[in-house]
Amino acid sequence: MSLVQTRPLKDSTILLIEDERIIAEHVTRMLSRAGVGKILHVRTAEEAWEKLFGKDRQAIHCLIVDLILPGVNGATLIQKLRETKQPAALAMPIVVLTGRNDVNTFKSVSPYRIGAYLIKPCSDDQLRKAVEDAMGGRIVSTAPQPTLLNK
Repeated sequence: MSLVQTRPLKDSTILLIEDERIIAEHVTRMLSRAGVGKILHVRTAEEAWEKLFGKDRQAIHCLIVDLILPGVNGATLIQKLRETKQPAALAMPIVVLTGRNDVNTFKSVSPYRIGAYLIKPCSDDQLRKAVEDAMGGRIVSTAPQPTLLNK
């Protein structure tokens, strides 16, 4: 039995972990145009952890994670999330959105069941499809081809 529960984007809350304000604003607009119900934004892995597990935790249905963050990086956040062994954390759909397009960076997160690996910049349609795929239980197992992702 899968722990992933497919839900419409309009009924979903997505947590965007992105330290660059302009990129975060752009991605938030893209997600809004895609029909996402609620978009939360934090700048650091520590702030994301607080939203997920802190005293003021929120119901989050998908994460979009930049890998290069101040302090704890996005790959470590993803690893720690999966290592909690909590069912919701194990099933959390994750989309990586990064400027890093090398295979080694992909390999650093691929063991942790990511639903999509997008390379910045990406289109509205690519982001929407990545979120839908991740929330539908898709797991990426091969490195993306940057030229295909950015067309």
